[in-house]
Amino acid sequence: MLSTSLLRDAWAAVHGVAVVVATVARAVVGRRLDDAWDWRTQASRDLLVRWSSDGEARRGLFLLSGALGWLQQQAGPLQTYTCVELAATHAYPVDGGLAARCGRWGPRLLAMSQAQPQPPLPVDLVQSTQTAAAGGGRVGLLLHGGAYVTGGRTEYRVLAVRMSRELALPVYVVEYRLAPATKYPGQLYDALRALDFLERRGHAASSVVVLGDSAGGNLALALWQATRAPFAGLVLLSPRVDVVSRRPSWARNMHRDILPRFDWHQGSLALLLLEEDRVEEDAFLAPVHADLTGAPRMLVQVGTGEVMLDDVRAFVLRAEAAGQVVYAEYDGAFHVFQAAPLGAVGSAEAWRQARDFVRALG
Repeated sequence: MLSTSLLRDAWAAVHGVAVVVATVARAVVGRRLDDAWDWRTQASRDLLVRWSSDGEARRGLFLLSGALGWLQQQAGPLQTYTCVELAATHAYPVDGGLAARCGRWGPRLLAMSQAQPQPPLPVDLVQSTQTAAAGGGRVGLLLHGGAYVTGGRTEYRVLAVRMSRELALPVYVVEYRLAPATKYPGQLYDALRALDFLERRGHAASSVVVLGDSAGGNLALALWQATRAPFAGLVLLSPRVDVVSRRPSWARNMHRDILPRFDWHQGSLALLLLEEDRVEEDAFLAPVHADLTGAPRMLVQVGTGEVMLDDVRAFVLRAEAAGQVVYAEYDGAFHVFQAAPLGAVGSAEAWRQARDFVRALG
């Protein structure tokens, strides 16, 4: 006899697949929220909105994502892709210098480094024989998005394969701890441990390209601020750069973007922080206020349909004054459009730009 949990999972899968089919059908025959969009862009946007609001629909999207990932891996060079599950178990040696650079977060990071035993830190390595050879010794460190409250290796495996293929890099995917179970700066501490893990495997910081989307971009910038490491580069896709922003694009683009459904201001941020934390101008959670002097070369991509467009523009002005930045806005694109499940207008060009950026790092 089938168990209740199995029946529940089966129903969720059927419901989720039905949502996917209906959403795609509406996008094919219905109106577009932006004149620049095609049906794939509209369907991707609507699916991501359902992802954030409908738990059973997530099951269908997982199935779709997994199927697409499997099909990708059967074609061309992706046949040789492998995913090796690793784990870091050691503490990161937080010293006085790092603690001082991290300001209010320093004492907590120091306490985390002294905890015994250290929690395991899962890390996936996604690569092929082609990307390992083409990377020239460089590797990618992917810090995933999800507002610090969702995401992980499973959800990001398809994107990690895409990044590895497009950027010709072996990619390490870190499953850092999430809120509310782990408060900030636990996520930054896990990123520090991941960097140390790569160095123990022979990858110096100067060979690491840090990759981050949304909150992962926020975490990538925090990792550099904490370490001031000479990374090969930063690739930031729709990075979260101001956690308490009320710039005009939040209201202007709310009807077409996907990010407001994650309820960052009233939901995820409250889950991430302790009650006494005040982060209005905190350089780590709001790097629009950071001192970026000496920052690695960075690529920043954002869509003009994003609620955080004005935040990213303000950050880029600050970053350009401090170092080398390649910046691109993509017309009508929503949050992290590069990872749209069915593709999106501008995503192919964005990946070409990212590939050229990584190649130009030398």
